[in-house]
Amino acid sequence: YDILGLAESSPVDTNGISQSVQRISSIVRSISSPIILGGFSQGGAIALTAALSQEPFPSLIGIIGASCYLPNAQNYDKASDPNLRFLLCHGDSDDIIIPQAAKLTHTKLQSLGLQAQLNWYKGMGHSACKDEFDAMSAFIQARLSESASSPS
Repeated sequence: YDILGLAESSPVDTNGISQSVQRISSIVRSISSPIILGGFSQGGAIALTAALSQEPFPSLIGIIGASCYLPNAQNYDKASDPNLRFLLCHGDSDDIIIPQAAKLTHTKLQSLGLQAQLNWYKGMGHSACKDEFDAMSAFIQARLSESASSPS
């Protein structure tokens, strides 16, 4: 999808987002083993949107969003899967997807009753760092472990 602007009042490429979500959804629905969907920046926005705008994906056990935001956050009033876990990672110096966007996304997820963790990385801009990858790894390991111990 195209980012048409980063201000809260900027128009959103709803059609492009919808097309991306449909593509991702068809892939995720074809996978029967546990899956964690994630992405950086626009990819994270699509992962978040796919998780919230579709019927629950039986195999989806977690979402990772790095340096991202939830487009059209105001359009969500319930979670399709209240058991889904989210990890959001964001640099406090990100000048592309500003930290306020991550805060708003985190708040929105929590308002939907979802378990969402927001990790901040001091001095990090619109990029990634080792501590962030370590947090993602721990999240993935925890989600897979929990999934393996859950009755099917």
